[in-house]
Amino acid sequence: MKKLLLVCAGCILFARPALSQTSEVKPYSPDGMDLYLLIGQSNMAGRGRIKPEDVETNKDLFTLNKDGEWTLARDPLHFDKPAMVGTGLGKTFGLAMLEKQPSRQVGLIPCAVGGSPIDAWQPGAYYKPTRSYPYDDAIRRAKAAMKSGKLKGILWHQGESDCKPGLALEYEKKLHSLIERLREELDAPLVPFVVGQMGQFDERPWDSWKKRVDQAHRTLPKKISATAFVSSDRLKHKGDVVHFDSASYRELGRRYSAAIQWLQANPRASDEPKKPMNFLFFLVDDLGWADLGCYGSRFHETPNIDRLCVSGMQFNYGYAACPVCSPTRASILTGRHPVRVDITDWIPGQIPNRTQGAKFRQVKDRDSLGLSEVTLAEILGRQGYQTFFAGKWHLGGEGRLPTDQGFDVNIGGGDKGSPPGGYYAPWKNPYLTAQEPGEYLTERLTQESISFLQTREEERPFFLYLSYYNVHTPITPYQKRVGTFESKAAKWFEDRTPVIKEHQGQTRGRQDNAAYASMIRAVDDSVGQILDTLDQLALSQNTAVIFFSDNGGLSTKSKIGPTCNLPLRAGKGWLYEGGVRVPTLIRVPGITPIGSMTDVPVVSMDFFPTILDLADLPERPELHCDGQSLSKLLAGEENATEPRTLFWHYPHYHGSTWTPGASIRHGDWKLIEFYHEGKVELYNLPQDPGELAEVGEQFPKKREELRQKLHNWQGRLGARMPVPFGDNSTSQN
Repeated sequence: MKKLLLVCAGCILFARPALSQTSEVKPYSPDGMDLYLLIGQSNMAGRGRIKPEDVETNKDLFTLNKDGEWTLARDPLHFDKPAMVGTGLGKTFGLAMLEKQPSRQVGLIPCAVGGSPIDAWQPGAYYKPTRSYPYDDAIRRAKAAMKSGKLKGILWHQGESDCKPGLALEYEKKLHSLIERLREELDAPLVPFVVGQMGQFDERPWDSWKKRVDQAHRTLPKKISATAFVSSDRLKHKGDVVHFDSASYRELGRRYSAAIQWLQANPRASDEPKKPMNFLFFLVDDLGWADLGCYGSRFHETPNIDRLCVSGMQFNYGYAACPVCSPTRASILTGRHPVRVDITDWIPGQIPNRTQGAKFRQVKDRDSLGLSEVTLAEILGRQGYQTFFAGKWHLGGEGRLPTDQGFDVNIGGGDKGSPPGGYYAPWKNPYLTAQEPGEYLTERLTQESISFLQTREEERPFFLYLSYYNVHTPITPYQKRVGTFESKAAKWFEDRTPVIKEHQGQTRGRQDNAAYASMIRAVDDSVGQILDTLDQLALSQNTAVIFFSDNGGLSTKSKIGPTCNLPLRAGKGWLYEGGVRVPTLIRVPGITPIGSMTDVPVVSMDFFPTILDLADLPERPELHCDGQSLSKLLAGEENATEPRTLFWHYPHYHGSTWTPGASIRHGDWKLIEFYHEGKVELYNLPQDPGELAEVGEQFPKKREELRQKLHNWQGRLGARMPVPFGDNSTSQN
């Protein structure tokens, strides 16, 4: 009888949600608010410290308060345990949804109950600690709210209370039943349902039961239609090793928003036939590891790339096969190390006798990608894929163009590394004619790529390879965006750009170049337009997206370069981390946990076998012999990749003031051998990510071990070695 009275009272209480009247509130849009139900336990309710920004309101973001009234949303949203509740993910989630759809109004329905097991989220279940009926209350409040709009999503964050013997074993079945029941009772059969991952904290490693519950969350998108999984990678706790801190709640809210947006744009029923996987590969020229917002840049602005990042997996140790462009580009397309394809320098490379103080003759490598090499585009084309290339090629001219290496279409790709004639029309690119004076190259490549997506053969899968000339020199302001960064630089910096000495060169000590920042923003605008096109054409649900750079950012020269890679050392042309570690983002629909991150080292040769794997095609290890598939890693599986050693061989002089050398990474250790200087340097990367504390003298055995591994590898592959001037022997080992 007590429960019946409570329910009936609730029916009266929530029969007609009211809107708190304030001067900030505008009338509802004709079709009502976009409504989101927030359920689960304490990490959904929020236990973060409330800060001033958390109580600021937005005129289009509302919450259904405990009295059943619509009020402007501010933290705390939830009211399950008044003495404990604080900042959570809900408000940031709502703001992120409004940012994507600024013309809409968003209504949040907070119903989380701290400590509640999943059994409390069944009809009629009473939860004694809060003297409430979590499921019944949520249904009642949701139905009342739906008089003011349409339910657009359900957010679930729970699990900790079920990580026990017996309970964990039944958790998946109960979660699936909960989703089915909610959708049925709320008459929303395919409403997006997003689950968040429990906190992963080093101080409290997961036991087998917690892993079991996590697996139920992680595999949900493969088993239930219109669901998504949000990762808690790199989120921090507030000190109790249970609840996230305030900053982490906000980040979690953004990840939930990315997941909801994904599902809204790509609804799919489980009984629909599986479509072949498409592939969209973004390759940016000379983009540094620290150049993006998601990698820590504050001066550059990359909201669209950051959106891609939060919707997929971010790699902390993504490596280019070489610190310059052509070798890395060859490695992507072949899955083979640059040494194997005999392209170890940018084409045509630097002439040593023009390099002051050079000791070695020029190492002769190929000036184009050999036609005997079997490219990824060729393999995919043979399997019925449409293959489209746009932008920078730099792997050969006539007879060696993209269309000679497996691509059906080539837009703008030739033998040059810099854009022929510059970034603005009239340019001098023989493979891309300008359509109007002053046309911007990146915008044109973007429109050509969008046109391909719009006019492709819909029954065939595609491989779209968009290889930007940005941000390669000449550094040329993108006029639509440069003013923003000029103003920012003037406001932020009063002193001169700091300079760091690097051997014979100089490194830029901070990001403050407005022209360079505008070129990055041009790429970001392009990425955003193409991702939006995927959504508009309903292609996002079966298109894997890869974002990569061909080498580190140009930071170090005889005079400073246009960007700064700190905390990494040096940049393009160097075998320090700043030259070879690059931004790496991958999103695979239905596989990649949203907002996930990994510290597993990967390298550009890995893309070939990964794409074959994701396309359900047999791997070709005789071709991509230096790469390994990342498909299991992308799915978040434990021990997804085998530990391996990575090698770099750059026996050339470079305009960055680099001199010939090679390097190896084995586990945490990295060794660089400098031939010109006749020395080696040893670093422990986790302890010293900036490679500032050389430890070879402290660990002589490790230094010799790695040096020998490097030499053995060079011998096995027949690496071309530098030969001193005056020595008449061959440069081939």
